[in-house]
Amino acid sequence: MSLTDQLSHVEVLCVGDVMLDRFVTGAVKRISPESPVPVLSVSQNAAVPGGAGNVARNIAALGGRCTLIGVVGDDGIADELKLSLQAVAQVRAELVRVPGRSTTEKVRFVAQGQHMLRADIESGQPIDRPTEQQVLERIQALLPGHDVLVLSDYAKGLLTDKVLAGAIEAA
Repeated sequence: MSLTDQLSHVEVLCVGDVMLDRFVTGAVKRISPESPVPVLSVSQNAAVPGGAGNVARNIAALGGRCTLIGVVGDDGIADELKLSLQAVAQVRAELVRVPGRSTTEKVRFVAQGQHMLRADIESGQPIDRPTEQQVLERIQALLPGHDVLVLSDYAKGLLTDKVLAGAIEAA
């Protein structure tokens, strides 16, 4: 039995910092007359789940099933991230929305296969106590139906000491 066959029977609970990875791709053919910077002529704009969302996608790609717990803002990027996660078979997203918080988005500008620039829209602040409690309640409710717990930290504020301790205790 191959590793991917074995993973098809595994239920993974992934708790971590989710984000939307956006790739703005095009070609540079000139320098801006306003200042000496390249002008990107955009040909494609693609977005995929990143951070812990990418971990969940990789688990699914290997044949496992993954429930993903993450924190997002109450914004359009959160909606886009949720839709992109729903498109991934074998991933179930349990996203906690936090009003006033920005959903992490990393925008990469790429020309001729080279990254020119990355722009980050994010809040690295630790989540507040009520959000910690919501995350811990989801972990405690969902963990019994899973075989593995993965903690995925990208330093965006979800895995506070309280969440880490609660997840470890629940496991």
